Amino acid sequence: MSEEATKDDEMSPEDRLRWLRSHGIEVETAEDRREKASKTPCVDKNAKTDDNLEKISYILIPCDASKPLKELKYSSPKIERGYDKGKDILVDILKPYFSQAGEDLDLELLRESKAGNLIGTDGAPTISDKTLRKVAMEGNVEVFPLVRGLQSNGNNCVNIYLDESGMLKRLPLNKRAGEFAERAGFNPPPKFYGNVFLGRVKAAPILKNVNMILGIDTNPSAPWLQKATMENLEHQMQMNKLTGRNELQSSGPGEEGIDKVEKEGYSWNQTEDEVEVKLHVDKNTTSKDIKVTFHSKSLIASVRGQDGVGINIKLFMKIEADESTWTLDTLKSEKMLTITLIKTEAISWPRITN
Repeated sequence: MSEEATKDDEMSPEDRLRWLRSHGIEVETAEDRREKASKTPCVDKNAKTDDNLEKISYILIPCDASKPLKELKYSSPKIERGYDKGKDILVDILKPYFSQAGEDLDLELLRESKAGNLIGTDGAPTISDKTLRKVAMEGNVEVFPLVRGLQSNGNNCVNIYLDESGMLKRLPLNKRAGEFAERAGFNPPPKFYGNVFLGRVKAAPILKNVNMILGIDTNPSAPWLQKATMENLEHQMQMNKLTGRNELQSSGPGEEGIDKVEKEGYSWNQTEDEVEVKLHVDKNTTSKDIKVTFHSKSLIASVRGQDGVGINIKLFMKIEADESTWTLDTLKSEKMLTITLIKTEAISWPRITN
């Protein structure tokens, strides 16, 4: 046996790895692959051109607000009409990215979570920390639909893809992802943790991934985002017809008698049939000082002699202007101008303004 071979046998795995790399030999360990996956969710970046492949774009939304949104691409097999199967490939692409457990994994919270309940049931042996970490490292991708596929939007769904265990891993709150959800009509918006991704899927006639373009689709004035709230309401109404139930997003703003306070100096609440807008006015205010103008899609109110007290907004949905009214009520040390808007449709408004 040569001296070099004897030396090699005596080396530790770490020493052997260093020796191989120092001699120009490329070695990739499991740890290297994990690190690469955590930094590069864009898989198959340099894939060869193939007539059966197409490049699909999606968006990274970093939880660090100082970092810009980033457009990424991956290669997807083309799906021809008539092919009887389809899947959201982005879920598989992102699974390795989310397979990082982190040192701050909240194991006790994981035990109590749904993920923990999938492993064991009441009376089962205590699950080890090692097993819990392994579960968290499996990279479970949660898909949150911002917009569902409808005939009116060409069956295009827009989804947020996030780490299902993000909160358990103590990842930072992603405020920008929450803002996207709020603009889409989710009020209050759900909380998303860690880096998330924005992607689009065409749901029919075959499920397939389609492009999400940075700048065009991430702009607040993007067509899909402008229509999202109404389309989500349309989806809910369709579900209500199918199930025979009359449900909208639970705990909507201004519901259950709880006023939603706006920074413009007014508050509002709603029932199924009407919206009530409230403004605090001076105690010496009379009905002659009040001027309220109702339009089908806007509301204007002013109080003579009281600068800064009033309202001028475009409404989220149409109202019955001729049936809407206002009253001036006396409180302890002031008066309250209450404006009642009659809805044309019995739909919960996610916000009062358009």
